[in-house]
Amino acid sequence: GMPGLQDFDPKGAKPHSPDKDYANIIQLGLGMTDRKLARIMADRAYGIMTPLVDWSGEIFPRQWGMKSHGIPIVFGLTRMVRRSGVEVLESTMITHLLKEDGRIAGAVGVNEETGAVVVIEAGAVFLGTGGKAGLFKHTTAGPECTGDGHAMAYRAGAQLMNLEFKQVFPGTIYPTINHFSAWWFVPHVRIYNARGEEYIDKYLPDGITREMVYSQRRKHGPFSVRDSASRYFDVATMKETKAGNANKHDALYIDLTDPRVKDPLTQARGEYFHYRGIRYLEEPIEFNICFHCSNGGIRIDENAQSISVPGLYAAGEVAAGMHGANRMAGHMLSASQIFGAIGGKHAAGITAGLKRPALRPATIGEAVDEIAWFRSMKGGEKPAAVTRDLQELAWNTMLVDVNESLLEGAVSAIADLRASRLTRLDVESPGDLVKTMELHNLLTAGDLLARATRMRKESRGDMYREDYPDRDDANFNRVILVDRDGDSPRLSTEVIDPEWEDREATLDGFRWG
Repeated sequence: GMPGLQDFDPKGAKPHSPDKDYANIIQLGLGMTDRKLARIMADRAYGIMTPLVDWSGEIFPRQWGMKSHGIPIVFGLTRMVRRSGVEVLESTMITHLLKEDGRIAGAVGVNEETGAVVVIEAGAVFLGTGGKAGLFKHTTAGPECTGDGHAMAYRAGAQLMNLEFKQVFPGTIYPTINHFSAWWFVPHVRIYNARGEEYIDKYLPDGITREMVYSQRRKHGPFSVRDSASRYFDVATMKETKAGNANKHDALYIDLTDPRVKDPLTQARGEYFHYRGIRYLEEPIEFNICFHCSNGGIRIDENAQSISVPGLYAAGEVAAGMHGANRMAGHMLSASQIFGAIGGKHAAGITAGLKRPALRPATIGEAVDEIAWFRSMKGGEKPAAVTRDLQELAWNTMLVDVNESLLEGAVSAIADLRASRLTRLDVESPGDLVKTMELHNLLTAGDLLARATRMRKESRGDMYREDYPDRDDANFNRVILVDRDGDSPRLSTEVIDPEWEDREATLDGFRWG
């Protein structure tokens, strides 16, 4: 009963099946998914994503990913916003959420070009700020993902969930940064370090062979510990980099230049990599392990509203619950649209005709004073230098290859950066101010990520701990929640999916990442 679905399906994929989607989301979530939100994702995908086709281009119905990965959606929605008469504040960074009587009453921001402070009165605020990829030196995400939404919501008293779960992919590092999946695990591939050594065997435990690693790793793009061996590709690459064996671009090599290698890509995809300067059959690919996507964030209800701060809405990487310890390919793109549509309508409906909570001068003053304090700093170094050190630290301590002492080190090093260097920056221009506020947010997001990862003493989905390599359902079939308690975070756990049981076999052969 879905007429026309074939018309915009370039691959002849099977028609969208909400029940199958839902079952896959729950299975991949490994007990970390809010079933209510997963059901909404599965049931509303068709109705919400289909109109985007008319505005935008082509969709793959099976997982609601999109050709050109969301760029057509951006063009389509931008056109609609321009027509709608909505006021758009270009080049403005929102820095503070404002609350009165426990609910959202507005926001404060800074114009990135002039440095002028902007105060917005609002009955609701919708966050679509993306994730915390800017914490890591290697990421496939854009430069705007600086944890702003996570940090602002946390400071405003919103409960966060599943922060420790993230998508991590291998990516090209040079000459351009590109996310690439697992298509290059083919016969005759060679993977080696800057010294020309094939390094993966060095890191394999007894009973695990390189062939096992490659054959399992080929089945999913993102890093995951769902299987027994694939993790060692990513772990070995991280360790090799930390050991100083990467090249001057901080990359290692995937070499497909053996004449026996058959081109694993379709023509269109191959052309894309060529256009990006990646001649994957002619010269080795320079790659490393990259943070891709945050799967946790603000805990929302079925209306995309924060469960703890009325009037605060969130969708996409800044929201949590519709994914879990792993997620389906294409589902972050669709989650942003589905919960964006649901939350936008709800926020507009709830606030229509309501008298907005009056903003007291003291509430605005606090935010404005903090911005003025950052602006007045005349210290010794630019925010970019501190940010680079934070990105190096986070990549080395919180990605893929993680253990208690690394996480302990991350928490104390972040506290140290905050105390000794955030307060002594040189802020001359509006650009410096923005970069300083972003660093402030990244330090908060990084601290929360380190604490949540440290609390989960097991490996599950896309979170691997070397010191706790197995999944521990008896103790950790529970989500980790983060709330603000005075000036410090309070972590707690909750069973969110008591019915969850492992039906891994149902995913057999299903490419989920």
